[in-house]
Amino acid sequence: MVVKLIIFDCDYTLWPFNAQGFLPFTKKKNTIVDTRGKSYVPYPEVDAIIHHLGEQCKYKLAAASLNPNAEVVKGLISAFQWGKYFVQIESYMSPSKKTHLRKISRNQKINAEDMLFFDDNPLNVADAKDLGVRSYLVKGPLKLDFVISALNRENTTYT
Repeated sequence: MVVKLIIFDCDYTLWPFNAQGFLPFTKKKNTIVDTRGKSYVPYPEVDAIIHHLGEQCKYKLAAASLNPNAEVVKGLISAFQWGKYFVQIESYMSPSKKTHLRKISRNQKINAEDMLFFDDNPLNVADAKDLGVRSYLVKGPLKLDFVISALNRENTTYT
């Protein structure tokens, strides 16, 4: 089997906060600062994970979020300088992530079984598995070794 696309949930998977209702923000160095002066950063290893997968391994990446404010999610991904690696971002309320994953599969012309999905919510992971997407529950901050382990387990061609 070959993983052709890696999909990430955003809130509590890529970053340790809920971006729903997020205030307008600016970028200062590697930190996002909202209009109240509160700072936000992704989980410590996520920047390295995104760059490793997108730049070094040349994987297509996508995001699937239940955050109804797609512009905030897209803005954060862009501000963290990951935008060039993400081929699709699906961010909206839905009864389940199945809607997001089906749309990504259809738009990217990639079968569900060729996609790898990471999410902090066990219900979303179960829904993805129901579709045939190879899925992993993220417990705590996303770690590079966890992602590499999943790729090694699922992908006969990962190097």
